[in-house]
Amino acid sequence: MGDRLVSSTVDRTLSVSNAESLLSELAQILTTRILGHEKVEFPHTLNQITPDGLEPPPVRNLRRKLVDALLACGITAGQAMRFFVWLVVHEWEPRGSWSVETEGLHGDRFVLLDAGDFAWALHKAPTAPGMLGRQRPMRSSQRFSSTSRARNTSNSPTGARTILPGHI
Repeated sequence: MGDRLVSSTVDRTLSVSNAESLLSELAQILTTRILGHEKVEFPHTLNQITPDGLEPPPVRNLRRKLVDALLACGITAGQAMRFFVWLVVHEWEPRGSWSVETEGLHGDRFVLLDAGDFAWALHKAPTAPGMLGRQRPMRSSQRFSSTSRARNTSNSPTGARTILPGHI
């Protein structure tokens, strides 16, 4: 029952005209659930598609603003960002069969970000909340210098280098 109540509340909150003004509060509720590995059904509001099967820009913008709010909440909670980002993207359930269908066309999305969001996330990363001042941009000459922590991949015929985790 609690899962349905939370899922319905999330969906209804995201469907109101002033949803963006409620994202911070919604993110606090969702962060608690995400950190407890209590999945919420992916909201119909963020799963709308056009007759051509595309996501409408206002839906994409709201979905990405929810991601921003969730990440800001995770930073405030002191979470390890790589792990928390993984949870934010993947701790969602596909809509259950009990759900009442809403008007309009809906897709089969059940993750907050996918490959179509890569360019947005890459552009957003340097200015993400809590990240300013934490990383220095690497000059191209430093990426694979002899002093970096890169190594040749032993089974790579091209001698490609692998960056060891945590040494970027």
